[in-house]
Amino acid sequence: MAWDNAVVTNQGVALLLQVLDGKKLWLDHAGGGTGTVPPDTLMQQTALVDQKQRFSIISAINVDDGKKVGGLITNIALETGYQMTQYGIWAHIEGGDPVLMAILQDPAGLPIPSRTELPEFTLTFYAIIDFSNEAQWYITIDPTGLVSMASMSAAITVAVNNVMEALALGLATKQNKIMATGLLKGLGDGVVVSAKPGEDFTAATILAVEDPEETTPGALGQFYVNKDSGELFVLIAIDDDVYTWLSTGGGGGRSSNMAFLGNSYSGNAYLSTL
Repeated sequence: MAWDNAVVTNQGVALLLQVLDGKKLWLDHAGGGTGTVPPDTLMQQTALVDQKQRFSIISAINVDDGKKVGGLITNIALETGYQMTQYGIWAHIEGGDPVLMAILQDPAGLPIPSRTELPEFTLTFYAIIDFSNEAQWYITIDPTGLVSMASMSAAITVAVNNVMEALALGLATKQNKIMATGLLKGLGDGVVVSAKPGEDFTAATILAVEDPEETTPGALGQFYVNKDSGELFVLIAIDDDVYTWLSTGGGGGRSSNMAFLGNSYSGNAYLSTL
């Protein structure tokens, strides 16, 4: 991008002459267009060729060569992108109407994407106007680029509330998933369930004050002791969450009569001592 074709228009020269007489110069806005004219006719232009957008002037600062004017290019509400080949700056003398003061042109141009193509596109375009640094230039604030304190506060409140609601929902979801007790097993994504003996872990000998039942969980080969009676049980089978505990009738060793969940069986079996 060269943008070598840059001039103060005839209308702009008339404005600057009034500035030399002590008038105040106000920078109003900038604009972008697609199209070109012969470079030697740029000074005669009073409008851009096929203007597509209007931009806000955001700065005007002193530099060695004059005034450096910055315009903020965005694609807000731009439904169709275009190639910006002309960039203009509008200004006025107090009490007068805005006119095209300066224009820059580049046949190659600068692509400005549509809002759909590239959301939140922004670019600051600077142009240096050769003029005395002692002259006072002022910027006209474009109200479309501003937000009131009330609107900003309301937007911040909405954003904070949305974040808090999202956090509350997330915490509630996690809390609802943690309903298990005892030894826990994580399934991922905050889901926690009760760990199953024999599947998820192998526990030590179970000590209790009552005999085990079919619903008493354990690990295969695990011992269970009724502390009141001293009777020893061992888990010999697990079938669909039905646990089969075999009673040795005592604290270990040989037993010729073993109680199997209330049913008597004859025979010899050897169980290791605790």
